Amino acid sequence: MSAIILNTRDDPRARVFTVVHELAHLYLAAHEGRGPDGEGWCNELASDLLMPLPEVRMAFRERSGSDLLGSVDELALLFGVTPLAMTVRLARAQLISSQDEHRLKARLQTRSRPREAPGGGGHYRARITRLGPWFVRLVFSALESGVTTYPTASGLLGIKVDHFPTLRHYLDERPISV
Repeated sequence: MSAIILNTRDDPRARVFTVVHELAHLYLAAHEGRGPDGEGWCNELASDLLMPLPEVRMAFRERSGSDLLGSVDELALLFGVTPLAMTVRLARAQLISSQDEHRLKARLQTRSRPREAPGGGGHYRARITRLGPWFVRLVFSALESGVTTYPTASGLLGIKVDHFPTLRHYLDERPISV
């Protein structure tokens, strides 16, 4: 009997990728008589299923000319994956250079390790820094336009719905960078 165990502390979008990846391992084991290996193949399958290349190419081209990190955040939200997974997908599809991939990964890594902000609101400021203000704004926009639900937005933002007004307050404090 097989089981897939997820870390509930992981980003919900990363958990989806993990489930698809691990199901691919189970498929390999059942249909090819191999054990749970084939990391590259399992990653590619998860990427292909969650971020189909034709749709990613089209969506990326529609966003060309804008801030690259902002585009990655938008695409990640659109496809329900993490910005890191989208960055890797764009690089493997040769839609961004390896230099851009490394630069994006470095920026994503620094925003995932927030510092406590002085003056209160540290938790909300840290959440915005970790997720990225573009992403948080996109989630709120998707919620307001009816594209997503409150439970989904709560999972994406990692906070309870009744804390949305406070998060929005701290988000509105931040200047919008272009």
